[in-house]
Amino acid sequence: MEERVGTSNQQSSVSSSKNPEKLQDGRIWPSKLHISEEVMNNICTKRQRANEMMIQSMDLKTRFEALLDECNIEFVNAKYLQEEYEQRLNAKIKETSALKSQLAEYRAELAMMSNSLALQHQEVDLSNKELIKERAKICQRDKALSILQAEKGLLEAENKRLQDRLSEREAREEVISLKAIEDFKKSSAYQREIHNRIQEAHDKIFATEMRELERQSLEEGFVRGFLKGVRLVRRKINDVVEGLSPSQASEDSPPDLDDDGIKSELRTFSGDDEEDDEII
Repeated sequence: MEERVGTSNQQSSVSSSKNPEKLQDGRIWPSKLHISEEVMNNICTKRQRANEMMIQSMDLKTRFEALLDECNIEFVNAKYLQEEYEQRLNAKIKETSALKSQLAEYRAELAMMSNSLALQHQEVDLSNKELIKERAKICQRDKALSILQAEKGLLEAENKRLQDRLSEREAREEVISLKAIEDFKKSSAYQREIHNRIQEAHDKIFATEMRELERQSLEEGFVRGFLKGVRLVRRKINDVVEGLSPSQASEDSPPDLDDDGIKSELRTFSGDDEEDDEII
């Protein structure tokens, strides 16, 4: 309000002064210019206020610069802290991603373990069911075994009784068979059987020895040795050669016997002209 009053007074005073004296350069001569006291006071007040405001602005500027420096320092610190926090954040992000991947692996392993445990539980359930079935079968087998053991006891008792009866029957049959054997030995049929078997044995021995002597005589070429062997065999079995006396059959062939004599003697022993011809 005072400024407005001062300006109005100044305008009135300036308007009241008519045709002020001017200098050559257009400036108004001060001594010739009339300024009221109020205007001067107003101007002084304005200058004082301007100075105060300038001082305040300088103070504010100093404060603002100090505050700006503090803000710059805080900004640098904030920038450093931001970089540090970003580094920590990146490290945490990497660690978190590693933990997430590890967690995913653990989840996969856990899922696999859960599946394997489920399969194991199923296998255990099947094993328990099979075990129950096997126990039932074992109980049935035990019952059947007890029944079989009881039947086995009965069968063993029956077998023992039958064995006793069989042993008694065998003893009786053995006595009867021994008696029958003794009676058979005393009978003529047994004697004939023994004689026939002895004769068969003699014939087999004779045939074997004859074949061996024939082979030896044919290999060595001694027909006389063959005849001598025949005589020896005949002598052993005490057989009588048809057409010869026992004394003649036991004698050796004469050393001066010719081929015709050998052939006739062979025919006498064997009775087969064809076999004699093959031997000679």
